[in-house]
Amino acid sequence: ASSCVPCGSGQGSGVGAWACVDQPKAWLIPVVIVLSLVVVALLGLTILVKVLQARRRRRVIAAAPQGKVTLMFTDVQDSTALWDTMPAGVMKAALELHNQIFRQLLVKHRGYEVKTEGDAFMIAFWTADDAVQFAVDAQLRLLTAPWDPQLLEFPSCSRVMDPSSRTVLFNGLRVRMGMNTGEADVEFCAETLKADYFGQTVN
Repeated sequence: ASSCVPCGSGQGSGVGAWACVDQPKAWLIPVVIVLSLVVVALLGLTILVKVLQARRRRRVIAAAPQGKVTLMFTDVQDSTALWDTMPAGVMKAALELHNQIFRQLLVKHRGYEVKTEGDAFMIAFWTADDAVQFAVDAQLRLLTAPWDPQLLEFPSCSRVMDPSSRTVLFNGLRVRMGMNTGEADVEFCAETLKADYFGQTVN
């Protein structure tokens, strides 16, 4: 016969009655253990993610120019009118060529791409000399780039030559470049996952 006494008022206090009352609660023990393990695992994962994020931030900041830096801002002249006038495929290809030229030369001149917005670049350089050399090389590369003939039909993208020397002065996208040198604060940007710059030198 079972030693379990039916639970309820008026039952005895023997071993059978005790087992009967507490047996339904036994399933809570493994549930509590599992939940505890889940909580510990989540805490551990959270800590690990924060440690990895901190390491990434340090690596990003370490790779970016710091201290007295030269910041460059560029933009394509008449870009809005070009997008409105040129076929989308022509402008898309032109901008891709523009970006490719810039990013190739950034490696050569120790430039750091801070961010882009449309056709505009914000770039940081360790020295003013690096920035100037980049600007000269970029303008020369833009001058000789294989632009789509349709792009060259636009007034501000047409080929302009010096009448006396027959040297090409302008050809394709015209890109304005401005620079400023000075101290700047460097911080990690969670949006771009890159270093960003703040302070008077940026403004």
